[in-house]
Amino acid sequence: MMSHRKVVPFLALGLLVACGEPPAEDAMEAPAAEADSEQDAIAALGDYWQTHFNMNHADMVASKYTDSAWVSPADGGWIEGRDGIEAWLTGLEEMDPSAEISPVETLVMGDDAMGMGTYSVSGTGPDGNPMEMSGSYLNRLEKVGGEWMLAASMNNYDSPRPEGWEWAGPLEGDAPPDIENEFTPVIEAFEAAYNAGDAAGVAALYTDDALVTYSDGPILRGPAAVRSAMAQRMQDAGGATLVIHQAGTDELDDTHMGSGGWYEIRGPDGTAVREGMWWNLMEMQPDGPPKIRWTLTNGWPAGA
Repeated sequence: MMSHRKVVPFLALGLLVACGEPPAEDAMEAPAAEADSEQDAIAALGDYWQTHFNMNHADMVASKYTDSAWVSPADGGWIEGRDGIEAWLTGLEEMDPSAEISPVETLVMGDDAMGMGTYSVSGTGPDGNPMEMSGSYLNRLEKVGGEWMLAASMNNYDSPRPEGWEWAGPLEGDAPPDIENEFTPVIEAFEAAYNAGDAAGVAALYTDDALVTYSDGPILRGPAAVRSAMAQRMQDAGGATLVIHQAGTDELDDTHMGSGGWYEIRGPDGTAVREGMWWNLMEMQPDGPPKIRWTLTNGWPAGA
């Protein structure tokens, strides 16, 4: 059984707030200019990562992660700490990979930020033949000493991997206990709707401006896209059962909280056939239960 050693939260949406009380025009322009500056700095970090990853500079790429950073790769496993991340990147060098990163949305709040986007990688596969893969990523960033650093990264694939491709393997250790809080009804509603084949019920749990990327699929925007994609996924699953485990949450502001954990897809005999991790940004609603604003999931064959 896979485990989820810890969950790093999403960050709330927000603008940087200027100090003092400038005139009305300045009050609008100053935060906007500062926010643009932070967006530019984060974009520069992405450019740096891509450039040095493609040059096989594992040490230089790893230097942009915090000491306690973690990575949840699309092919399974869990890498913790800057040294572990550098060792993982070094192990990829024999594939001579070349990556292209395409940011989709970046949210900044003070000295923290979250970015979601897509990636593609080409190189040499384990069998010596050319290989290509692509998917989505979600990064958490922290400003350390005035410099943006990567604190966490979770990736998935946007299509099933070829038959015979080796997976990194399940996470080690015991799974953390499930927790219950104000998000539990939302998670239970998702699980119940999926298992009833109710794609509209799943879509209703998302905000109108939701940004969603499920394992083996593209980034989706809004409930209508979620409903269409979920209906197809339910059909493809052939009646398999979804079991969702919530492992941790974190308060972000008065409106937003992070929630994350792991899931299982179980076949007719109850045996897990697929496992993965999920990460949500939950948005509190003034007249009802919380809704899901962002989602990223990854997944791999159970026990792979």
